[in-house]
Order: sequence, then C-alpha cells, then structure tokens
Amino acid sequence: MVAPLKLYELGDAYQKIVEQAIENGGEITPELALELDAIGDAFAVKAERTALFIRNLIATATAAQVEADRLRGIAGSADRAVEGLKRYLFDNMQRVGQTQIKTPLISIRIQRNSQPSVSSTLPEDYTLPVWCRRITYSLDKGAVVAAWKADPTSLPTGVTISVGSHLRVQ
Repeated sequence: MVAPLKLYELGDAYQKIVEQAIENGGEITPELALELDAIGDAFAVKAERTALFIRNLIATATAAQVEADRLRGIAGSADRAVEGLKRYLFDNMQRVGQTQIKTPLISIRIQRNSQPSVSSTLPEDYTLPVWCRRITYSLDKGAVVAAWKADPTSLPTGVTISVGSHLRVQ
C-alpha cells in the first residue's frame, strides 16, 4: 500500500504534472488528467482537514484565553484586596503612632521610601528649565505609512515598509 502524500507533497506533485503538460506542448494526456484529478481531490481533502484543525486550535486558544482572563480577574481582585488591607493597616498604625510591630509569626514596620515621588501641577504652557526636561524622539509609523502611500520613494534611508499576506480560515 502506498502511503498518502502530505499536503506539501501534493503541491509538488501538482507542479510536476503542470511541468509535464508544458513539456507536452500544453497537452493534458489521459494519464496526466487522472493524476490531476487524484491530486485535486486529495489536496482539497487535506486542505479541508488542515483548515478544520486550524479552527479547532483557534477554539482551544479562545477557551484558554477566556480561562486566562478569568484567572487574571481573580489575581486582580486579590491584588486590590492586598493593597486595600495594606493601606488600612498603614493608616491605623500611623493613627495610633505605631511604626513597628513584631510577633513570633510576622514583623510589620512603616518604612521610609528609598526614592521620593515627583509630581507637577504646572500648567502645560509652562516652559521647564533645561536641566529638568527630557526630550524623546520616536518613529511616527502612521506618518511613515501615509508618506509611503503618497510616494513610495520618499522614505528616508533605514526606514522600510513591508506588506505581508495571511491565511484566512472561515
């Protein structure tokens, strides 16, 4: 019994039949027609099975994502509870003037932060002194695409646009 061809092998076999037809001056012999029919049916079946497997994997990934979202929600709730309880304990320790508590099971203390917080209430039109400004530059991808659409030769050296393609399974 001959093992069935893999999907990529079917594509190669199809290409060989096309090449044979070209060598025959474009004539599709009865033998080539039989091979072509067999490959066409086998290719469609294998493509269908591959697409169904893709659909199954998409469903599995979606279910896993739903579960991951559920677990992220639980983790977020626990994190918020931790922060709320820490704030509650911190406030109450400050209220009673207690900066440290030691028990046989745990040690709790109010500790000074290692770095100060910095904030500003300056209006947006206020110009900061040079020593406290940070200027950053980044690639505006939307502007690059717009310039490329208007004139594909207008891109600066080192900036490239590539347009790919993808498979859609419906």
